[in-house]
Amino acid sequence: SRWTFKQTRYALLNACRQLYGDQGREYAALKNAWAAVGVGEPAVNSGVIRRESEPRLTIPDNDPAGISDAIVIEAEGGIQDLSCSLELRHSYIGDLRVLLVSPGAETVVLHDRQGGGSDDLIREYSLAAYPPLSVLKGDQAQGEWRLLVSDHAAQDVGMLVKWGLTISLGNNVQHLLQRISTPDLAIPDNTPAGVEDIIDINDPGIIVKVKVSVDVRHTYIGDLRCILQSPAGIKVVLHNRRGSGRDNLKRTYDGAQVPRLLDLAGSEMQGQWRLLVSDHAPADEGVLREWKLDITWR
Repeated sequence: SRWTFKQTRYALLNACRQLYGDQGREYAALKNAWAAVGVGEPAVNSGVIRRESEPRLTIPDNDPAGISDAIVIEAEGGIQDLSCSLELRHSYIGDLRVLLVSPGAETVVLHDRQGGGSDDLIREYSLAAYPPLSVLKGDQAQGEWRLLVSDHAAQDVGMLVKWGLTISLGNNVQHLLQRISTPDLAIPDNTPAGVEDIIDINDPGIIVKVKVSVDVRHTYIGDLRCILQSPAGIKVVLHNRRGSGRDNLKRTYDGAQVPRLLDLAGSEMQGQWRLLVSDHAPADEGVLREWKLDITWR
């Protein structure tokens, strides 16, 4: 009798497991080869990865372009936990700005000219203790991570001695779902009820994290309030009458900027997502042009 593809895959994986175990590169490569032809799930690494770089790069004085250094992570898997350690020698850390950029182009500000005239920045930033890192949770760890360090005032100089990453990888395969709506809805002036638009998601999945992008054309964004409501009924205030007389609200919100978005993790993504935009003062008017959801789910 003929074996099915599933039966053949199972037999080969079982043989590989007996020869090499199921934690090595041989087992992962075989599993990924079957996944490439649509049979079974790919291998996802779990465990803790530690990488360190010691570039000893001089930080140019009063130069916003600064310097950068890279760490490459070869292992695949979703980020469950992460910490970044820094050792910067500098005679005035209030001059410094430090950014961490992930392989997926997420940028996290680790240090932004705090500390005044204190010497040296030697610190570890963890996902648990430093909420801005939460935007990386669930992302793929694999790829090039970059650290950008810049000096924004004259006289004091320093060096990026070393930095490192510690990343815990999860077992769950994670996915990205993107949905966009372009309603071009007029926002009634000075009307708290406002306008509402809906994005309907038919696919089931458990939320890991959510990003929301909005594009509102308006002549006085200090009049506006924008609220996102999830299918579970969780309401998140994205914008609450900030910006005074500036024109137009075109922005992306994530868990680092709006911590309430982190409360959506663990809930079901399937259902109706609502965006409510309202105007709370007379004279200026506008339009909800479009909005977008980026949902990482498992």
